[in-house]
Amino acid sequence: RREDRFASLAEILADLDDAAAATPDIEARHAFDFGVADQEHGHGRAVVVRPMDCNYGVDFALSRDRWRHGLPDTPTARRRWRMTLWLALTPFLLPAVVAIAWRLLFDQPHWSASSHAATDQAPAPELVREAVIQAYAARTWGLRGGVAVHTWIAVKRSNAATYTRHEVIGWRLRRGGSALVQTEGRPDAMWFSNPPELLVDLRGDGVDAVIDRVEAAVSDYPYAAQYRTWPGPNSNTFTAFVARRVPELNLELPTTAIGKDYLAGGAVTDRAPSGTGYQISLFGMAGITAALREGLELQLFGLTIGVRPAPFAVKLPGFGAWPRREVLPQRLPTL
Repeated sequence: RREDRFASLAEILADLDDAAAATPDIEARHAFDFGVADQEHGHGRAVVVRPMDCNYGVDFALSRDRWRHGLPDTPTARRRWRMTLWLALTPFLLPAVVAIAWRLLFDQPHWSASSHAATDQAPAPELVREAVIQAYAARTWGLRGGVAVHTWIAVKRSNAATYTRHEVIGWRLRRGGSALVQTEGRPDAMWFSNPPELLVDLRGDGVDAVIDRVEAAVSDYPYAAQYRTWPGPNSNTFTAFVARRVPELNLELPTTAIGKDYLAGGAVTDRAPSGTGYQISLFGMAGITAALREGLELQLFGLTIGVRPAPFAVKLPGFGAWPRREVLPQRLPTL
């Protein structure tokens, strides 16, 4: 039996010597420098393997398996993996850090003193009698506004005297109500002193029927009693949910709409919010979107990078798409 043990050990050491000779990494060869020692153990003698010059504590069996699978466990290899990881994360993290730092340069009023004044981007109901649907995005209050926006949808039926604004607000839920809020009022009001950006402006014949579909999607929103700032469900999850149900909106949400990729019902795949493509998302934490309107987007931890071919734009966390797309009043195609 002792002879069999020595034979097996010799085979293992031969494998390790072959692996060590095959690598140009001196540190790795040192890790495979093993010796054999005899040790008195009870009535018999046991054979143990101990490292003679292994400063990195590499277990010989683990190292053997890793070498056989082409995965060296050395300081050099670990440095390369760390460098690769940082290179992969930099496009997501660096723009976000810069955006937050930029946000620090500007004073913001306390939320209780913030403005919610209209910005005159929506047509006055008394002047425009046709049906109108608009969607907006505005930076959130505080440092979160460096990387995140709040979005909502406003509708006005033909000959209506007011707009109805549909949105999700987290603090409404914390007060014991529903996060889903539907109010009449200014569709283009600032969000805590942050001016909104117009995302959709749909008007004219046939829009009343689209409003019916919007309101049906609002009623079907499954997270009215839930709210989570990150990764969702939040206000952007709601807007994206409605947009997927109503592709006539052709809505492209900005990369700063964190939560837009949180798919309802735990789904992994769904249409892109614009309805012009599809996306894969793991609970809003990681995913990819490919669509005609959004272009190609990669999501990681709620942050999005991407490129849009037409019109060309680069998409970065915290900054959105540059250059920005000009939004003009649109009408539904007629048959």
